[in-house]
Amino acid sequence: MRNLATGAKLDVPTGTLVTPLARQVAMERRIELREGSSAVGVGASYGRQIAIGADHGGFALKETLKPHLQSLGYEVTDCGAHSPDPVDYPDIAYAVARLVADGKCIAG
Repeated sequence: MRNLATGAKLDVPTGTLVTPLARQVAMERRIELREGSSAVGVGASYGRQIAIGADHGGFALKETLKPHLQSLGYEVTDCGAHSPDPVDYPDIAYAVARLVADGKCIAG
């Protein structure tokens, strides 16, 4: 949002996750979010892909969230943990963050 010109219009495909902070910045900069548009805009490149990850302590919750997100139409990339066995969580957090930073996932 901060890279768009004040007063810009942004086409956001239906189902795109727009964070409260992004909405606030858009409002402050008078950027119009046109949700439900099928036009190609900045948000269109993200698709419906979400990265998800947790350490062994959050494994059960992550496994519960995956089918819920899929039922909402999202494709889920599971970065781990893949069992309740102890894991090094910074590696998983990095994998999730990398997918989002690289634009391969809309959120993580």
